[in-house]
Amino acid sequence: MIEEGRAYALAIAMQHLLRHLERKGVLNQADTTRLLDASIEQLNQLPADRMDPESRADGARTLGLLYCPTR
Repeated sequence: MIEEGRAYALAIAMQHLLRHLERKGVLNQADTTRLLDASIEQLNQLPADRMDPESRADGARTLGLLYCPTR
């Protein structure tokens, strides 16, 4: 349970950071989407002996929280 809370808190903090960088013009929404897509791809490419399916799914859900809703 604690690990889930930590992952959620980290996702929220990163989401705020990404939005701040977008507002400042450092990143745009397309850059953020590409970055998150690459992160999910890297997560999915980890060998099965390095991450079990449940952890991989948790990681994917955490990364999914970071995507900015389309406007």
